[in-house]
Amino acid sequence: MSRIDLLYFFLISVNMFSLSGQNPAEKIDTLVETYYQNGEFNGVVLVAKKGEIIYEKAFGYADREWDIPNTIDTKFRIASISKPFTALLVLQLAESGKINLNGTITDYIPDYKGKLGDSITIHQLLTHTSGILTSLAPAEENVQERLYHNLREMISFAESADLYFRPGKGFRYSNLSYNILAFIIEKITGKDWRY
Repeated sequence: MSRIDLLYFFLISVNMFSLSGQNPAEKIDTLVETYYQNGEFNGVVLVAKKGEIIYEKAFGYADREWDIPNTIDTKFRIASISKPFTALLVLQLAESGKINLNGTITDYIPDYKGKLGDSITIHQLLTHTSGILTSLAPAEENVQERLYHNLREMISFAESADLYFRPGKGFRYSNLSYNILAFIIEKITGKDWRY
């Protein structure tokens, strides 16, 4: 069962519980506990109704290697959830005339050393059609993700890699393209992207 299917099933189940008049918190706990016990869920659940929390509980481990359990205060990496926010900021900057979607990486990062930086457009970065490296190899990523990197350092990974294809000639999901976009946002706004 995919995560989307799981979420859909969960939402339907929560809706059925509210229709049956039974205690929703108990029903939610039974459902999520079943998924947890079957190895299908690890995380934190919070369900609120009209602004009031009716269920909140942590399951599993935040770090299995160090046996650190999840708590309701565990901070999770949001990973690709940040991409829509990055895209929104780029489009707002484009709308206000501060960024040109047909502009290239080197228009905004003149010292960019990656291949075809003077040809890869902002639009191609946004749409995963730049040909830029997806992310690091899994073994290297496992090491690097534990270390702090500013955005400029992340861009260096893209600069040192070959392109998958000529810009605009294919599609390949790219985390590093969005690191480049976030860095461009910082340069244009003068603000740290994280804040």
